[in-house]
Amino acid sequence: MFNIQSAIDGALTSARLIQLPLEATDAIPELLTGSVGMPRCSVCLPDLHLVLAATADDHAGRFRDAVRVAANAFDSNVLMIAHGKWPERLNPVQISALLKLSSGHLLLDNLLFYRDREDGLWFIPANGRGPWLAIGPDGLHLSMTAPYIDQDERSDGLCRAAAQIVRLWGSY
Repeated sequence: MFNIQSAIDGALTSARLIQLPLEATDAIPELLTGSVGMPRCSVCLPDLHLVLAATADDHAGRFRDAVRVAANAFDSNVLMIAHGKWPERLNPVQISALLKLSSGHLLLDNLLFYRDREDGLWFIPANGRGPWLAIGPDGLHLSMTAPYIDQDERSDGLCRAAAQIVRLWGSY
């Protein structure tokens, strides 16, 4: 049976989580138009060639085909946030990114939110091995250098990001 309150909670959580990369870019989002199969909480940042999406579904992989369609339809990189019903409390928040490179597409799965010491937003691999992805006013930037020096600094940045997500979730 469909639970309307659960659907509303999921949509609100998606909207709050999508704010993190939006704030990092300072870009003005446009609603994603067209039926490309993306989650309802999806926006396009045409100036940055970036599509942002969030879903309460735990598995962003279910949207893999839609992500490829959106990347081609909007000639953009795509960032998909999958957060589950209880983000960073019971469900890890995971990100998938599809980057359009001159040589084709690069799919990065199992990325985690990371806040560096200067409050910069990164998406880092859960397994700790790169590449790493930063987001800022110029959009997404692929890096072959980690934004941290050691495992302690990595843990600190992951904890800063997780704490921020928990505070977002609890603010409504």
